[in-house]
Amino acid sequence: MLAAIELYNRIDEISRCYPPNFLNSENLKHQAIFPRTNTQEDAHFQQYKLISTIYRLCALLGWLELYRQEVTFLDSGSNRVNLRFEACLRCIRVDLADGQLNEAEDWEEWNDRLIFREEQRAIGEVMICGTGPSRAVMGYGNFYELFDTTSGTVVSPWIEVAQQFVCDHSVNPRDFRELRLRRLVVDLVKLIELLDPHKMSKEMREWQKDAPKEASSIRQIWSWWRSQKQRSL
Repeated sequence: MLAAIELYNRIDEISRCYPPNFLNSENLKHQAIFPRTNTQEDAHFQQYKLISTIYRLCALLGWLELYRQEVTFLDSGSNRVNLRFEACLRCIRVDLADGQLNEAEDWEEWNDRLIFREEQRAIGEVMICGTGPSRAVMGYGNFYELFDTTSGTVVSPWIEVAQQFVCDHSVNPRDFRELRLRRLVVDLVKLIELLDPHKMSKEMREWQKDAPKEASSIRQIWSWWRSQKQRSL
């Protein structure tokens, strides 16, 4: 639940100024070990925001893979709730993996990135550390060590897949990842509500209330997302 909340918070932030400057892959090459200026444009801060965004996505996939490997890890005691939980996880995986979500007639002209289902599992496996009952998802410190800030590369090829999904969103309005994030944030809200409704913030309830019931129409998704951005401004 905490991983879902942290990823939701970051996507909500991204949606308000899409695409934000910190999602530029060039930020990975900075070697500043501490902020030199107290501004959002500081090189260290920009790098932190980018790597932490990748981390939040990978951390969620880590917990989902840990759950998949040990199904009894999160058993609500209710078959109905368990089925709803599984449905939430399927929706999250679809948001990242399904190329057919883009139903626009000119879909070939859109920018997009995917994380296929087995790749999601591979990312999750990389994120799991420890053995036996002490298994958990690695912390941000260990995750940061996977990046070579001299060259801007990632040690793990699977984390690089997540990086490619997160980085370099286009200012071109036809970047379908913006709509993938829209779908993902709504599905994260559903997951958080299912796990603990008391953790739902006012902003989460606004997302939930205003989201279209059917998200299959590309035109409907786009119109709704734009209205959300105008409201935040």
